[in-house]
Amino acid sequence: MVEFAEKTFLPACEKRLKGGPVKCYRDSWNCHLREHFVGIRLRDVRPVHVQQALDKEEEKHGRTLAHATYRLMKVTLSANFTEARNLGLYAAPNPT
Repeated sequence: MVEFAEKTFLPACEKRLKGGPVKCYRDSWNCHLREHFVGIRLRDVRPVHVQQALDKEEEKHGRTLAHATYRLMKVTLSANFTEARNLGLYAAPNPT
C-alpha cells in the first residue's frame, strides 16, 4: 500500500493536478495515513483497515482535528483505490 501510494498514486497526482489538491493528498498521506498502512499489501486492504486507520487517528488527536481533515483522509484513500482500480491493481470494490 505504501509503495503504491508513494511511487504511483502521488506522482500521478502531481502530473494531473496543480497546487492545492496535490499538497492536500501528500500531507494527508504523510501526516495521517502512511503509518497505518505499512506492511499491508494494496490487494489486502479492506474497509476494516480504513476504519481502523481513521479510528487510530481519532484516538491520537481527539477533537483537535477538524471534520474536514477526516474527510480529506477518506478522499485521499478513495482516490488511491480509484487509481489502483483504474490501473488494474485492485480488483475489489473501493474500500472507502
